[in-house]
Amino acid sequence: ARTPVPGVAAMSNGSFTEDVDRLFRASEVREGAVSSTSGDLDWSTLDESVWATLRRDVDRVVSNTKAVLWPFRNERDPSKPLREWDLWGPLVFVLALGVTLSSDADDASTVFSIVFATVAFGAVALTLNVLLLGGHLIFLQAISLMGYCMFPLNLTAVLMKLSSNWVWRTTLGAAAVAWASWASVPFVSAAVHPARKALAVYPVMLLYVSLAMLCMVSA
Repeated sequence: ARTPVPGVAAMSNGSFTEDVDRLFRASEVREGAVSSTSGDLDWSTLDESVWATLRRDVDRVVSNTKAVLWPFRNERDPSKPLREWDLWGPLVFVLALGVTLSSDADDASTVFSIVFATVAFGAVALTLNVLLLGGHLIFLQAISLMGYCMFPLNLTAVLMKLSSNWVWRTTLGAAAVAWASWASVPFVSAAVHPARKALAVYPVMLLYVSLAMLCMVSA
């Protein structure tokens, strides 16, 4: 008979499996929501064409971007954008911000790297903060949330190139931080208890302040 290894038996009793299930639960809920709307419980993305997959991904990006533009519009399910997260939109917005800020920079590669590193660090901080507050959020959801809410900063980075006046840039930066933070409130609220909403949004706001200052210096 094999001698059980200490710690492995405890993991096999369900704790490790439950942790893994929690990690991928968001994607399962997302696919379940899509399949339930189609009326076919056996529906799978493997059965659809490439164009159907692309169209569905584009529709999701447009839907989540609209949720950032009008974050407090009347929704039956305000947590839907958080459940139906994706990485295409955040990838486009982060790339766009990095390219915009590094286009006229003396050290373009450094500026580009700072944008990606700031977003990655912010996603880690947001995930840990929500978990410590008793909420439920995974790292990829945090990346999606922060990436979509960066959209106002993309617009600000472009507008800042129109003038080097610090009053103009400061006004745009403050407006972008307020808009991005305001847009993140419904997403974060769906992950934590309403009483702890402000504590969850605070580090997100700090991230957008950092990116806005980077825009002011680099634009």
